Amino acid sequence: MCGCREDNSKISVFVFLSQIVTSASPPTPVDRSKEVVMRCILLGKGPVTSQYTLRNNFSKLRNITREEFTEPAEYLQSLQLGVLVDISTTKGSRPTPVFIKKHPHEAENILRMNSGRGLCTPQEYTEKFHMRVSTVISLRQRAQLVTMGLVSEKQLK
Repeated sequence: MCGCREDNSKISVFVFLSQIVTSASPPTPVDRSKEVVMRCILLGKGPVTSQYTLRNNFSKLRNITREEFTEPAEYLQSLQLGVLVDISTTKGSRPTPVFIKKHPHEAENILRMNSGRGLCTPQEYTEKFHMRVSTVISLRQRAQLVTMGLVSEKQLK
């Protein structure tokens, strides 16, 4: 039935199974296209998103690099959907890129104008913006963002 001969049936079955396994398609790579990252930045919880919040909240972005985060964030900044800033919480540490999202009232028209890009709807954005900020954003980072005047303490609670 499967083309196996009785005297070499074990070997033939092994060859048959190995052919099935090798002919199966390889696993698809993680999709980290700019559009996916931009959408995830906009749909991150709260008004603040960082590379680390994406790693923590979106399984497909577990291994996102700094560059894979900053390039789409810079594009979102060019669309005037927020501001990309680098913050460092300790002396000598590498600054962390953080995207501060615009308030939903300010972002609504921009999102509508860019609806064909597959970013997100104004309703999705508003819902996520008003959620509690991810705990991945440390207390020191939150304090620095407030000190810089980028967000209010009320927004971070």
